[in-house]
Amino acid sequence: MLNEMLNKEPAPMQSGKSRLFQFCRGLFAGKKIFTITILIIGLTAFTNAQGITNTLGGNTSTDKFIVENSDSKVGLVVTGESKVGIGTEYPSALLEISYASNTDYTPLAFGENGLDVFRFDAKYSGSGIENNWLNLHDFWGNDIMTWRNNRIGIGYTNPHATLHVISTTTSDADNTAKFEATSIGSNASHIHYGTKGDWYIRSAASNGKVVIQDSGGKVGIGTNNPEATLDVEGTVKLGANGLVFSEIIELTGNTSGSTVITFSYPVGYDMNNTRTLSIEIKVNGDRWISSGRDMYCRLLLDNIEIVYPATSTWYNKPFRMVLMKVE
Repeated sequence: MLNEMLNKEPAPMQSGKSRLFQFCRGLFAGKKIFTITILIIGLTAFTNAQGITNTLGGNTSTDKFIVENSDSKVGLVVTGESKVGIGTEYPSALLEISYASNTDYTPLAFGENGLDVFRFDAKYSGSGIENNWLNLHDFWGNDIMTWRNNRIGIGYTNPHATLHVISTTTSDADNTAKFEATSIGSNASHIHYGTKGDWYIRSAASNGKVVIQDSGGKVGIGTNNPEATLDVEGTVKLGANGLVFSEIIELTGNTSGSTVITFSYPVGYDMNNTRTLSIEIKVNGDRWISSGRDMYCRLLLDNIEIVYPATSTWYNKPFRMVLMKVE
């Protein structure tokens, strides 16, 4: 029967609302193949159980296959350029979905048995880009990704920056982001790792570099107003066995007319957490003399003392003293 259909000459095309089924054949890899071409001329109306009429037809003048709804609005279009339009008769892409302006709608959903596993929601108002958006949700209604106002939100529908990410996970491992370049090295960087949201910034290769602010400027740790290339508000430790300290300050003043000058500890300093790094007195107006046998510092319970020789050379002279506060 199939061979008879393949070898039979096609019937001439009929006009109006009739259909022409044309069977063609060809050869590929030594086997017969055939193509069934269905041409629909005119319009065919279908009415469903609710009484809504849809129209199915072909438009030979524009080389389109069109499905219209009951108010003659285009529902589905397939063009001769292999483009599909839903809600538009003139698709400009392989798939274009159009809907009424200033309306919230769901142009695309993926699901099973009537349940949306993933769903795209969209709105186009035409009154400003901030009022137009496209959201991707999962089955539970979680916001996966949003495009809005030329910004991308991940886990958030109203992004405040070009990329705005919100993570609600509280894993003891990766949470917000993980970056890897396995072809370069095995080290990974993490954003909000663990239950305290730690940051791990690493070069992929163990002998790589992590560069911060290499074009000038200042870096603040513990402060949003750094006053130096590196400004740390907090504690610092240098080396595995290094001493932990939080501040280094310089005190200045003048010696007295006797062999000792006494002054109070700076705020936060005391006899136990203060270390003297240097003491210098400017004598003869042209040189600074450092601490030694005749000039030294005493850290007492309530005060600091600087002791110097009993000669006018040391009296009423500028001094400078560097202290470090350890933790």
